[in-house]
Amino acid sequence: MSCPDCTKGVILKGEPNGRIDPSTGAYIASGPEGNTSRAIILLTDIYGLGLRNPELLADNFAKRLGCDVYVPDIFAGKPPVVPGDLKGPRRVGERVSMLNMLWSALPHLPAIFRNRSSVVDPRVKKFIENLQSGKKYTKLGAIGYCFGGSMCIRFASSGLLDTIVVCHPGNPSQKELDAISIPSCWMCAEDDLTFGRENRARAEKSLVSRRGKDNFTEYQFRDYKGTVHGFASRPNLDIPEVKEAFEQAFEHAVEWFNNYQQLIQSNQLQLNVSLFYKTSWLVAKAPKSPQRLIFLSWKLIIMLTVPPGIEALIRDILPKVFKLPALSFLLLKLAQKCGVNLPDWAWMVTLISVHPIAWLGTTFYNQHRQRREAAAKGAILVPRVKGSSFQLKKKMGAGYVCEEFFEWGKEYGQTYVLPMFGTETLMTMEPEHIKAMLATQFDDFYKGEVIVDHFNSLLGSGVFNSDGDMWKFHRGMTRPFFSKIRTSDYDVFERHAEETLSVLGERLASGHPVDFQDAITRFTLDSATSFLFGKSVDTISGGLPYPPTSPLSSPLSFLNHPSTKFATALTQSLEIIIQRSTIGKHWRLFEFWRDKVQRHRRDLEEFINPILDEVVEGSRKDGNIDDNLKEGVEETFLEHLVKFTEDRKVVTDEVLNILLAARDTTASLLTSCVYILTQRPDICARLKSEISEKLGSSRRLTYEDTKKMKYLRAFLNETLRLYPPLPVDFRSPRHDTTLPNKNGKPWYIPKGTTCFYVLFLMHRREDLWGPDALEFDPDRFLDERLHKYLVPNPFIFLPFNAGPRICLGQQFAYNEASYFLIKLLQKFEDFTLALDVQPSQPPAEWKPEPGTTKGRDKVMMFSKVTLAVKDGLWIRMKSVNETFQDGQE
Repeated sequence: MSCPDCTKGVILKGEPNGRIDPSTGAYIASGPEGNTSRAIILLTDIYGLGLRNPELLADNFAKRLGCDVYVPDIFAGKPPVVPGDLKGPRRVGERVSMLNMLWSALPHLPAIFRNRSSVVDPRVKKFIENLQSGKKYTKLGAIGYCFGGSMCIRFASSGLLDTIVVCHPGNPSQKELDAISIPSCWMCAEDDLTFGRENRARAEKSLVSRRGKDNFTEYQFRDYKGTVHGFASRPNLDIPEVKEAFEQAFEHAVEWFNNYQQLIQSNQLQLNVSLFYKTSWLVAKAPKSPQRLIFLSWKLIIMLTVPPGIEALIRDILPKVFKLPALSFLLLKLAQKCGVNLPDWAWMVTLISVHPIAWLGTTFYNQHRQRREAAAKGAILVPRVKGSSFQLKKKMGAGYVCEEFFEWGKEYGQTYVLPMFGTETLMTMEPEHIKAMLATQFDDFYKGEVIVDHFNSLLGSGVFNSDGDMWKFHRGMTRPFFSKIRTSDYDVFERHAEETLSVLGERLASGHPVDFQDAITRFTLDSATSFLFGKSVDTISGGLPYPPTSPLSSPLSFLNHPSTKFATALTQSLEIIIQRSTIGKHWRLFEFWRDKVQRHRRDLEEFINPILDEVVEGSRKDGNIDDNLKEGVEETFLEHLVKFTEDRKVVTDEVLNILLAARDTTASLLTSCVYILTQRPDICARLKSEISEKLGSSRRLTYEDTKKMKYLRAFLNETLRLYPPLPVDFRSPRHDTTLPNKNGKPWYIPKGTTCFYVLFLMHRREDLWGPDALEFDPDRFLDERLHKYLVPNPFIFLPFNAGPRICLGQQFAYNEASYFLIKLLQKFEDFTLALDVQPSQPPAEWKPEPGTTKGRDKVMMFSKVTLAVKDGLWIRMKSVNETFQDGQE
C-alpha cells in the first residue's frame, strides 16, 4: 500500500456462497462438478479476506466463467489493514495533500513490511503449486486488485499462470514489467495515485517494445472514466459513473478470460492499444531496487499533484541547493572528529561560499571540457551572446518578429549561443546547419526533452511531441491520410469556402470591416475536421467578430461560442509556450502555483470532446468500427485512431496535434496572402487575370486547374518565403556532435543544446536570395533568380521543413490555400486595410532599415509558434457584383 486510496472504499452488499478451506484458509467459489479445464486465482487488495468483497467477486466469476475460483489467504489471517480502517472513497480530481499522503501511509508501514513480497509471494506460490498438483487444471489464470494486482505482475513470469488480469495495481518495478511472459489485461483508473499515467506508459512501453520479437506477449489496456484507485474491488455503487465502471471491469475480465486464447492467435489484435504507447513520451524511470520501502517517501512526493513551482523545487532546485552544503557540513564534522577544530566563521564562510565556488569550478571545467572535446573533433566553439539571463530574456519577443535574433546576428554572425537560465540555446540562420539537422545528420538530432516538456501541457503525448520509434510509427500511420488522391479532392474545401465567403460578404454588406484572420481560421478548422474526421465542426456558424470600436463588439453569444473559446484558448496557450521557450528548463518557477496552459487545454477539450464522443459511440455500436463503415466510404483519421484505443487522453492529444497543424499553418499563410493583396493591387490584378484565363467565370474548379496557375503558386511561395507560418523551429543533439562551418573548422555542439533555426531571417538574407531579398516579388520563383539562388541551394527555402520529417500536409496546404484564394478573387476585389479599426499597429518609431522588413509592414506581426497578425487582420473589400453594379450606374 502506498497511497490513501488503498484504505478507502465501500463494502459490497450480499453474502458469499462459497466456503473456506480449513487447511489453507483460502476461499473457494466452485464451478460445475468435474471441471478441470481451467480455474481462476483471485488475489486480494490490502484487506485480504477481511472484507467480503473478494468473496462476492469470486462467486460472480465462478458463475459467469463456469469454473472454480480460489481466493488464497495471502496474509495468513493477518492483513495489514482491517475493515475498521475503511474510509469513504476519494472522488476524481480531489486533491490529496502531501501530509495526508504521508499520514495515511506511516501507520501501516510495519504491517506492509511484514507482508513484503519476499514473504507473501512464496506463500501464494506454494498454494498454486499444491492446487495444480491436486487438481491439474489445463489453464490457470489470475486476477489481482491493488496489492494483488502487483502480485499478478510478479507471478506473470513464474511459469505457474497462463494469463493475468491486473486491476489498478501498485507501482511495479521495471524488472517485473520486463519479465512478464504471459498475456495480460490491465484495468486502469482515471485518477490513480499509484498506477498513474506515467507508470501505465512505462508498462505499455515494456510490452509494446517486444513486438516482432520472440518474447512478445499479448496485452490489453482498458480505462474507466470517473474512477480512482480501488474502483474494481471497493466501489461506491451510489455513484452512477463508478457503478458503470465497476460492472464494465467485471465484464471485461470475464471477456478476457474467455477469449484470451483467441487473442493470442489474432494478428490484428497484436496492434491493440499500441497507439497509446506510440504517442506517449512520458515514461517513468522507476527505481529497480527490490527494497521498495526505501523509496516510499519519494514516491509519495512524485505521485502527488503539486504546483509546477513546487515540483521544480523538489525535483531540481532543492537537491542542488542542499547537496553541497550538506556534504561540506559532513566533511567539517569529520575534520572536527579528527582533531581539526575550525572557528565558527570558517564554518560559515565554507557553507556560504560552497555554491559560488562550485559554480565557478563547474563553469571553468565545462568550458575546458568543451574546448578539449571540440579540439578532439577538429571543431571550434560557437560564439556566445554576452549578458545575464534576465537581460537576454528582456529582449526576447519585445519588438518586431525575430528582431532580437537579427540584432545579435549582426554582432555575432549567423550562428551563436544564448546562455539563459542554465540552458544552452543555439540560434542559426545557416541553411547548411538546417540541412544537417533535418537531413544529412538526421539521426544525430531529435526534438529534445526540454522543448517537448514546454509543449507537453498543450500537445501531451501526440505525434508532434514524439521522436524515434514513436515518430516512425505515427509517420507511417498518418501518411495514407495525406495521399495525393485525398489532398486533391476539392469537395472537402468547396462547401466551407462558400460558407465562409458568404459570411464575409454579409458582414461587409452591413458596412463593417471584417477580421479576415478570424474568418480564415474558422475555414481551415472546418475544412480540417471534414478532411480528418468526416464531419465539420462548423465553426463559421459562430459568426464573425465586430471591430473593437463597434458598439456590437464582442457580444456574449460570440465570446461564449465553442469555436471562439477554442481559438482563444489555443492562441493564449501558444503564447505561454513561447514564453517558456525563452526561459528554458526552469519555466515552472515562472508558473509557480499553476500550469498556465492547463486551463486552456480544458477549454480545448470541451470543444473536441463532442466530436470524439460521436465517433467513439459509433465504434461501440457493433464492437468494431470496421463494421460501421459503409461500403465505398473511406475510413477517417479519427475512426482509424479510435479503432486501436479508446483512451480519452491519448486520442485527444493526437486530435489536438493534428488540428493545430491543419488549422494554424494554412490560416497563417492565407492571412499573409490577403495582407499582401491589400498592399499590392498590381499582384491582385495579375492573379485575377490568370484565374480568368485558366478557369473562366463559371466552370467548377479542379486540382488540374490549380496546377496550371504558375503565378498563383509563385505568389504562395513568395508569401511563404517572407511570412513563413513557422518562423522558428528547433532540434536538439542526441550526443556531442558538430555542424558545418563554411568559414573554417566545424562548430562543436554539445549534447543538451537546444538548436533553433530561424526561417524568418534566413528567408530574408540578401546573400542567399539576392539584393532584392526584402522585396515581395513572386517572379523570383519563375525567372532566372530561381535557378541562380534556389535550385543550387534548396535548403534556403523551407516553409514545410525538409528531410524525413518533411510536412505530410504540404500538398494539402497548397491545395487548400489555392482553392480559397481563387474563390476569394472570383468574388471580391479592391482589398484594403481597415486601419481605422485595426487595434495593434507598428509603432511610429519603427522605420525601414537595411537587412530587415521592420518598419515596412502596416500591421503588427507576431509569433505564437505560428506567425499571425496581432489582434486580427481587419480589411475591407468589395464584391465583384457590387463593383459591376457601380460601373453600370
